Amino acid sequence: MFARPIVLALGMLCFAAGAHAADSPFYGTWKVNAAKSHITNTAQAANQNVLIVIAPYGDNGWTRVQIDVREPLKSGREEHFSAKFDGKDNQTNGGDPRVIALTRMDARTLEQVTKRNGKESSRSRITVSADGKTMTSAGNGVNGRGEPYTDNVVVYDRVQ
Repeated sequence: MFARPIVLALGMLCFAAGAHAADSPFYGTWKVNAAKSHITNTAQAANQNVLIVIAPYGDNGWTRVQIDVREPLKSGREEHFSAKFDGKDNQTNGGDPRVIALTRMDARTLEQVTKRNGKESSRSRITVSADGKTMTSAGNGVNGRGEPYTDNVVVYDRVQ
């Protein structure tokens, strides 16, 4: 019953991301490349089967949907949010509820600040390679379990 709306929403996001791919190197579908990643965030280590779809949000932002490809309909593993690249707080939905603020550093780099209970809990820099085939998120902080981590690097390969 719930599979149909999820598949429809993902299809629409994929179409929108493809239609506007030239607008931002971030738009598209990405999959974690565990072999190239250095995951020190223990909460993220279990999420190596993650697919991320990033589509436009307004004229200066993105809508991001993250899905665990092993169990795409399991409510605790999916999350989504829409945010402008303006440094303002945006609530996430699903999986690990928190607040995300995105700031554009340059055409291929964003800074993401994550807050829990009104306080900064992590900071990462997200960069897309010059050829547009790889996205890397590198950061430090404290995860939702309260466990600190440093030098966490997650590498994503473009699926489409």
